[in-house]
Amino acid sequence: MYCFTGFALIYQALVRPFHHGFQATPISSLFNVRNHYFCQMRKKKRQVFEQVTVIDAGAKGKAVAKAPDGRVIFLANAVPGDVVDVETYKKRKAYFEGTAIRFHHYSERRTEPVCEHFGTCGGCKWQHMDYDHQLYFKQKEVENNLRRIGGVELPEI
Repeated sequence: MYCFTGFALIYQALVRPFHHGFQATPISSLFNVRNHYFCQMRKKKRQVFEQVTVIDAGAKGKAVAKAPDGRVIFLANAVPGDVVDVETYKKRKAYFEGTAIRFHHYSERRTEPVCEHFGTCGGCKWQHMDYDHQLYFKQKEVENNLRRIGGVELPEI
């Protein structure tokens, strides 16, 4: 992969014509790859965390786990209670996003998805979880959003 380093092209377009008696620089010479106008991008490091226990369900069908350093990991293909190896594909200041690459122990909440398109269409995010647990985690998410975003005090249910 390559990224554009802007400085050389800006120099060519703005400064160089003035050094050559106000002569215009041809566009083709501005985009010459051989003259170091492009640099190689850094490869992203994908971290792998082993034996991570999924502890909760988050928004939009993501499962939540904790990394050894205390940061949160959001997983797309796990159920709370699973013990997995996680490969991260996005790293932020406070969290990671990743996928479970190996399951050491399946959760008792896990079930066989009914929909044959589960995992590809994205319409049924929690079908690999028992229905009662789906309802529990969805209710928990709504309550959390009402408290945190809406500032609503809810009675205990």
